[in-house]
Amino acid sequence: MIGGGPYTGAPALAAKAALRTGADLVHVACPEPVAAQIQGYSPNLIVHHFGGEGFTPGVVDSLVDLAAGMDGVICGPGVGDDDETRETVATFLAAFDGRAVVDADALSVVPEVETRATLVCTPHRGELVEMGGETADDWARRAKLVGSSPRNWATHCWSKGRTTSSPTTRKRGSTAPATRG
Repeated sequence: MIGGGPYTGAPALAAKAALRTGADLVHVACPEPVAAQIQGYSPNLIVHHFGGEGFTPGVVDSLVDLAAGMDGVICGPGVGDDDETRETVATFLAAFDGRAVVDADALSVVPEVETRATLVCTPHRGELVEMGGETADDWARRAKLVGSSPRNWATHCWSKGRTTSSPTTRKRGSTAPATRG
């Protein structure tokens, strides 16, 4: 889990969700000033902190090395959207070749980054539009629009809706409504 910086709740909730869904170990990479707060959300989180107030290009090699030993990475919750953080996220995604769920502020770099990683993007409708995609109120129309989103965005794109039963998903061009069952 790569997150935190200006925010601590989002990375902690994402990490705790990973624990709840069965991950046996969850590592959180975050800037040093928020590490203690994130660790305080659960004693089951393994927190790795990096110097500075946020993510900087100087930590990318360490992030890639840490992520290389993981089954997957969640990138973005709580990282913020300043230019240096965006550059760091883009550099990380370009260097990483594993599986990554990209959410929140990290989504903004996906349309421009070239990566060998398998990306699962999880934008809400506003983030989808900011990425250059289109959306609609009707789930069937939204599914078609997500399906026509640029292919370089991700292997999978999950567009979240107002309720958990209304997201749509795209996997290499095919679309389907995503439901709880």
